[in-house]
Amino acid sequence: MESRNNLIEYIDIQLIAEDPTEIIMCYDPNEDEYPIPGAMWATIKQLIFTRDIPTMIQMPSDTTNDSNDDTQNRSK
Repeated sequence: MESRNNLIEYIDIQLIAEDPTEIIMCYDPNEDEYPIPGAMWATIKQLIFTRDIPTMIQMPSDTTNDSNDDTQNRSK
């Protein structure tokens, strides 16, 4: 037997819209940040993986925490 008392009053939905300006009820251009278009994801990921990550891997880390610039006396 089905119960008729199981009515949903509220549904909380979270999403990232490709064009949030189309969702007028949820997007306020004065308050909310505008996400990047979906077509730009591939370009941004390629830049991160080819330029930023290799640079971060090559940077020396300060393991002594002694306020000296350890990069000056580093052998190349």
